[in-house]
Amino acid sequence: MNYILEHLAVGSPLDAEQYHVHFDAFLNVAAEVQMDASLFGDRPYRHIAIEDMKPIPPALLQEAVTFLNDHVSHNRVLVLCDGGVGRSPSTVVAYLCSKGMRFGQAVEFVAVRKPYMSILPELIESIRKSFARPQTPVLRLDPFSLPSKPTEPEIIPTA
Repeated sequence: MNYILEHLAVGSPLDAEQYHVHFDAFLNVAAEVQMDASLFGDRPYRHIAIEDMKPIPPALLQEAVTFLNDHVSHNRVLVLCDGGVGRSPSTVVAYLCSKGMRFGQAVEFVAVRKPYMSILPELIESIRKSFARPQTPVLRLDPFSLPSKPTEPEIIPTA
């Protein structure tokens, strides 16, 4: 498991099972991973069935980013997929892009915090179809703000 922002981490189902008490909301973006929602009690849990190593349909990407927008500012959120390597980091890249970060910046931002990651095919195109960027002058950098600050992964004590 790796923290990308203070309130946003990517991981696997095993991370969700082992560290669920450290999170307030859960986003499962793996089509083949079925989690028992009762594990999370009354905490928000959403399953968005994204297939591995295939382009993410824009509607699913929008649904995932909406969930993150609804929860990251006031909850600690775990985004999980089967291995925590492709779909969950790709979803977080899309979230950062929806906040105004450029695609290359978002990929680098996530990769620094999650060194072993793989971006899903055609992710930039799925993001373009999902989130329209406002027209800006060529030399102007778009400002963006995130609901929590970047962080290094914290060490979570094992039970």
